[in-house]
This record gives sequence, C-alpha cells and structure tokens, in this order.
Amino acid sequence: MIASIQHHPRGHDLLTLAALCNERATDDRCVYDLTCPLRLAYEGGDYWYLWGTATTGTVLQYSWVAVQLDGQPERYREELERCYGIEATISAEVALDRLLAVERRRAAEKEEP
Repeated sequence: MIASIQHHPRGHDLLTLAALCNERATDDRCVYDLTCPLRLAYEGGDYWYLWGTATTGTVLQYSWVAVQLDGQPERYREELERCYGIEATISAEVALDRLLAVERRRAAEKEEP
C-alpha cells in the first residue's frame, strides 16, 4: 500500500518538515530545496519517507521508522522516542502530524544548553 501527501493541501506542513530536516543537515547533499515539490510517502514496511530535491539537484529522502506500539512493552515507546520514530499509521495525515511533532522536539532538544 502506498499512502502519500504531495505538494498540497498540506504543502505548508511539508515545507515545515523539510525545513526542520534542513536545520540538522551537515552536508549540502542533505538539504532540501524548498522551492521544489515534496512528497511524504509510506511504501509499506516500517518507514515513512519525505522525498524531495536536494539543493545540489539530486533526489533526497529522509526516513523515519514507524513502529506498532499496541500491546508492546513500554520500553518500545521509550526506544521509539529515543530514535525519533513515530507510532505506526498508514494515514499520511496522521503521520505528518506525528513527524512534525518529532522533528520539532528534536529541534528544541538541539537548542537546549
């Protein structure tokens, strides 16, 4: 199953997600060109991907692990939070909200002394 959000209707949120990823990039090959289309996709398996174009013109994708937490021990949730993953969903809308929360938390932790 492929679930995805493309350039709209949540294009602004996709730009925000890409900008948050850009903040932690250490190499130009890993910086999204925010003027190019973005796509959030679940292509089956255990990952959500943000596809776009790097500032170098190459294809760029970030990925986040998505783990089913229902019925799992609490340590699964702790590990998922530690590695900045999200609880599994096949809804692109729900995944985007969860990914934005994760990346905002990651950015806030980076700013802490």
